[in-house]
Amino acid sequence: MLDEWHERFNKKSVLEPLFTPRELELFPGKANAGSLAGRYIIKKLLFTELKYEGDFREIEILNDDFGKPLLRLSDHLKGCCYNRGIQNICCSISHSRKRVVGMIIFEI
Repeated sequence: MLDEWHERFNKKSVLEPLFTPRELELFPGKANAGSLAGRYIIKKLLFTELKYEGDFREIEILNDDFGKPLLRLSDHLKGCCYNRGIQNICCSISHSRKRVVGMIIFEI
């Protein structure tokens, strides 16, 4: 599955609208297809749950020193969360060579 994702999405014209330059810099190439696919899943989940249609680059997902995903939201998305009573968002990404899973938790 990840190989298919990589083949389909491994083009600058496809990746650039989905990921920030920093995300693309930190996770380049086929070896990081799982990391990018997981980030895409988290962004899609957030947009779906917040009922928001916007630019995927309004969400940047980096890692802390231990590899834990850290979300950085645009000011507009922060406002959407605030208006819904969401105080914090945690996420988890896991992948193998063939599968990817992502999960978000809203703290209210």
